Amino acid sequence: MRMWLGEFVWGATKPSLPALAGSILVAVALFAGCIFSITPELVGGAGRGYFVRNDEDHYAGLTAEALHLGRTVPNAPSVVLIGASSTREAFSTKAELERLLLEETGESFAVYNLTSDGITHWEVGALWDIIGGKFPGMIVVEVSPLNLSRNPADLEDMGRDWRFALDSPSFTEELRIAGVDIPERTGNYFLDHRRFFLARPVVLLNLLRGPIAIKPHRAEEWRTVSGAEFERAAARTGRWRETYRANREANVAVYDRLTARMTAGAEVKVLLVNSTRNPAADALNFATDEHRALLDAYEADAERLARGPGIDYADLRDEAALTPSDFVDASHIKSPEARSRYTRALAKHLAALWRGDSEPGRARS
Repeated sequence: MRMWLGEFVWGATKPSLPALAGSILVAVALFAGCIFSITPELVGGAGRGYFVRNDEDHYAGLTAEALHLGRTVPNAPSVVLIGASSTREAFSTKAELERLLLEETGESFAVYNLTSDGITHWEVGALWDIIGGKFPGMIVVEVSPLNLSRNPADLEDMGRDWRFALDSPSFTEELRIAGVDIPERTGNYFLDHRRFFLARPVVLLNLLRGPIAIKPHRAEEWRTVSGAEFERAAARTGRWRETYRANREANVAVYDRLTARMTAGAEVKVLLVNSTRNPAADALNFATDEHRALLDAYEADAERLARGPGIDYADLRDEAALTPSDFVDASHIKSPEARSRYTRALAKHLAALWRGDSEPGRARS
């Protein structure tokens, strides 16, 4: 019996030219199938939720949601939230914001959440390329010290390792303005975004598991940091101070181009919202006159982004009565009650913007 088993294993594992040729043909067939079958229509349509690794794969989930929204014509005015993880964790639920907007305006709005980890202002423009002009309504765009301090040279790495499977003329234009190399494109969706798809081989299991929904919040699972660990987290969020003055004007120009595209020829209004920050982290990061002056410069720059009709700016932290106990770390809200307060404050500002009675550039209430 042992001899027969050994012969079987030897035969099954012995290399052969027909087996090698067959393996190559299968691989080529699979790759060709991807080239011709994986399209934006599939990812944002019938394949929505199938191209994500797990329920924390926000970039893949956001790609699918943007492509889905780009091919959807809402029946009602819409509100789209675009921002990084601080906005994702501050906002409660789509249903709650829809209810509050109905209370505040008497109109029904469809709310879409396009927030994800570390989204840059350049990537916001890429998302707008997909969804822009599809609906009347309002766009909520996060403004943060980090985005206003980013080095345009960072675009080179972003262009090479693009986190979304989205084609974006505006992102290509930002690459050109920054003077960095523009990646070559083949015109085929799968080939142009092959890094995105080949980094997710595990999605093949979704054919058995079914589509995966992305978690709307992640902070509930994080451990609240304190003491020296919190001080290190606060220091990381304060690193923008090192590059702010050198890069502020270039990044203000990015936001200006972005809001101009959003409000051009469309029934869309833009609410720029300041990112959330733990007051305890601010106390550590802005303890000196020099650092407080830098914070004042940032807040003045953020307010002046709201220039032009249909654009407003709001800092909701005081209105939402955020306290250090509401946060899990230096910038992410964990408290459900704080999220509800933040969402109510957001709804009030959106309603004022929609009615046309907001105060452009108003900062903290």
